[in-house]
Amino acid sequence: MARSHGGLGLGLSLDQQRVVRHGGDVSAFSKGIDGEGSEFVIRLPTTPAPAPQPAADKGVKPFACTRVLVGDPNRDAAETMAMRLDALGHVPSMAHDGLARVRSNQGRCA
Repeated sequence: MARSHGGLGLGLSLDQQRVVRHGGDVSAFSKGIDGEGSEFVIRLPTTPAPAPQPAADKGVKPFACTRVLVGDPNRDAAETMAMRLDALGHVPSMAHDGLARVRSNQGRCA
């Protein structure tokens, strides 16, 4: 009956496995009455909050200039990634097929 609304019926089992791997547990409660729904409780152990990191100097770039080959057969995706890398101060080059990726060796850092 649970599968009559779609799905494979694996979601709760997969979630339970993930929670247990993180040291937690899952409980399910239901009155067994149609239309009343169910309650699922997930308990996970807590850890102390990480110590605050000092603010980064705004004038320092997080990465040094790097040549980056963007290899993607989807030209729009490759161009978008290349523009983002360029904005971060890197030197991107693009290749849209395997042979072009192997042969690519262009661009210099300033």
